[in-house]
This record gives sequence, C-alpha cells and structure tokens, in this order.
Amino acid sequence: LPLQRSINRIHSIAMVHELMYQTEKLSSINIKSYLDKLIPAIEKTMQIVNGVVINLDLEDFQLNINQAIPLGLLMNELLTNSFKYAFLKRFDGQIDINMNVKEHALEFIYKDNGPGFSNGTGFQSSGTLGLSLIRAQLEQLHAEYEVITKGQFELKFTFCISERGPHSNI
Repeated sequence: LPLQRSINRIHSIAMVHELMYQTEKLSSINIKSYLDKLIPAIEKTMQIVNGVVINLDLEDFQLNINQAIPLGLLMNELLTNSFKYAFLKRFDGQIDINMNVKEHALEFIYKDNGPGFSNGTGFQSSGTLGLSLIRAQLEQLHAEYEVITKGQFELKFTFCISERGPHSNI
C-alpha cells in the first residue's frame, strides 16, 4: 500500500503534464478533464473494499498547472485516506466531490460517509503522513478551509485562481 500511494502521487503529477502537452496553452489544463481521469485511476488502485461510489459534480475550468498539481496531489491523498480508513467496516461507502467556480475562486467540497475521526484525533493535530500532505497542499494553494470529522469526513476549501504560479513564468 505505501508503494501504491507513492505511485498514485507520481501519476497525479504525470497526468497534469500529459494533459498540458495536449493543449495549445502549455500553462494550464482543464481541471474537470484532469479530475475526471485522475479520480477513477486512484479509485481503481485503491478499491480494496466493495461498494464505494464516487459522485462527481465538477465544473469545466482552465487552471494554471502550478495550482493543478497541488490540487491533484490533494485529491490523491483525500481519496487514499477515505479508502484506507473510512470504509473498513462499510459496504455502502460514498464519496462526493463538488467543484464550482465563483468569481475568481475555486470552491471544493470533498465528503465521505465514513465514521469520521475517533475521539481525540483532530485534523490539525494528527501527525499521519496523509493528513500532513493534505494540510501542506491546502497551504500551497493558500486555501481557506473548514473540516468536519464527527460522524463523517468533510473538507470544504476555497482558493483564489491564479493566472500564474508564484514561482513560475507560466
């Protein structure tokens, strides 16, 4: 499983580059197309439990690759954590992923119907690699976020859409 998680992270980055080279504008990709490919690829490798349904409601939008890569890594970690922890004792697992563009911001809601976090375990205080990577990607996107972990896992986050990356000419 640790090796598979690393492979999925590499695929997340590689897919951005693959889509980028298929467009005329080499600095952005259609984020809906990216996630429509990425999410089933992760699901295929992580589907170790039966019956998990992923519902996608994604808006078409061109996103700078400097934001698309951390977003893809974030989706990889969220999905991996849901498959790894949320559905161990469930056969009716469900993940909902919604993305909307509002003015100059992208709004996401990621939600699974797993049990949430056990008492005493918090999103901010957990030292697991997966949650540390999620927090790091949210920070890299300069996202504002809200997390619900009681009886479910829900992460709502919003970040401003950038025409260029902070360390790039593109």
